[in-house]
Amino acid sequence: MYGYSQSATVATVEKRFLAQNPVPGTTVGFNLIANPNRPDGGILERFAGLYIPIVGVTFNGATPTDTGMPTVDVAREYDGWADFPTNPLNPLADVKAGLGIDPPKKPTTPTVGKPLGPGLGGLNKLVSSIAGALKNSSARPPVAAGGAAGSTGDK
Repeated sequence: MYGYSQSATVATVEKRFLAQNPVPGTTVGFNLIANPNRPDGGILERFAGLYIPIVGVTFNGATPTDTGMPTVDVAREYDGWADFPTNPLNPLADVKAGLGIDPPKKPTTPTVGKPLGPGLGGLNKLVSSIAGALKNSSARPPVAAGGAAGSTGDK
């Protein structure tokens, strides 16, 4: 079963159900990405038991890890939904999580020259300038003890 973001919460509910009502002769695996129920990190796990009626959100706890069902749970660092701060009273951690709440609309691989995502302002310019400096540098590998630096093949 595959779940991305809110569908990872649906997969968590299903995993709990299957743990209570196993189907003989079947094995179900889970691939969860940006899981708000992520054990020791998801926002729905951090505040388990809380309910916000105006938006209908129930903080229903962590995805179970003791079911015997193979599970891969992937999150990006500082994702405000899947990697919420351990200590919400830490303002710097809260700011990082807040910036991670509005990710790109689809999973992407960072590429030099492309923006990192919305809400990061001047950070994109900084990363681009550092990447450009590294790309244009004539840096060579350091000389190993007792040896000579190798050629990088650059002309």
